[in-house]
Amino acid sequence: MSTHRIQKNIWIKVFRSYAILTIYRIMKINKS
Repeated sequence: MSTHRIQKNIWIKVFRSYAILTIYRIMKINKS
C-alpha cells in the first residue's frame, strides 16, 4: 500500500514538471 502511494506521488511530480515545461514553452513562443 505504501509503495503504491509513493508511485502515485512520483507520477504527480512528473505530471507537474511536464505541465510547467509545456507552459514555459508556450510562453516562450508567445513572446517571440
